[in-house]
Amino acid sequence: MTLNTENRKKRIAHNFGSKAFQYEAYAKVQRHVSEKLASYMPDTMPEQILEIGCGTGLLSAQVLKKYPKSKFVITDLSSQMLNTSIQKFGPHNRLNYYVCDGENIKSHPEISQRKFDLIVSSMTFQWFQNPILSLNGISELLQNDGHIYYATLGQNSFLEWNDTLAKCKRQSGTLDIPEFPNIFAEEEIKVTYDSTYHFLRALKSIGANQPRQGYTPLSPSDLHKAITICDDMHSGQITWHIVYGCITK
Repeated sequence: MTLNTENRKKRIAHNFGSKAFQYEAYAKVQRHVSEKLASYMPDTMPEQILEIGCGTGLLSAQVLKKYPKSKFVITDLSSQMLNTSIQKFGPHNRLNYYVCDGENIKSHPEISQRKFDLIVSSMTFQWFQNPILSLNGISELLQNDGHIYYATLGQNSFLEWNDTLAKCKRQSGTLDIPEFPNIFAEEEIKVTYDSTYHFLRALKSIGANQPRQGYTPLSPSDLHKAITICDDMHSGQITWHIVYGCITK
C-alpha cells in the first residue's frame, strides 16, 4: 500500500468516524439501501456471516433480524463507527467485531483463518482503491456455494452535479465508479434537497466528503457558480444510482 493510499484511507476513516454520532440522522438513502439489500438475501440460514463496512449498523440490524441464529463478524475501517455498532448490538457470543480495512481483509489475522457462507456489504465498495480486485480477494473467504451480497454506488450517481461541473469546464470530485460485477438489480433514487449546497453539506454530514484521488478542489467562486447553475437547472434534485450485486463461489 502506498503512503498516499494509506493516508487516504485514514482520512476516510476519520471523516466517517467524526460523524458517527449523527450519521443515521442524515443517512436516509443508506438506510433504504440496507433494507432493500437485506430483502434480496436468501432465506436459508447461513452459519457464518461477514459484514464489510458496517458503519453505524444499518445493514447489521437487518442481517441480525433476518438470521437470528448465525454467527456474525462485523467490521469497519473506522473504530468510531464500529464502536457505535458495538453500543447498539452489545456483546454477544455469536458476534465478533473487528476494526479492519475491508479492501485488505484477507490480511486480518483473525478473519483470514475463517470461511463464510455469506458476506455482505452496503455502500462501502465504492470507497475501495481497487474495488474489482478487492472483490476477487474477498470471494476467497467464501465457503463453496457461499455468496457475497452487496450494494454500492453505480456509475450514474450524482449526474446533475457532474453534468453541471462539465458544463462549467471544471472537474468533479465525486468518486470514480467502476462497472461492478454480477449486478442483478439497480435503482435511481432522486432526492430533492433544499439546494445543491445542501446536497454537498449532506455528504459532509455523514462523512462521505473525501473526493476522488488526484482531485483539485474548486475555488470558492467556482464552487458558488456551479451550485447556482445546478440549482437553476435541477432545483436541488440529485440522483443516487444504486446497484445490487451477488457473487457466488
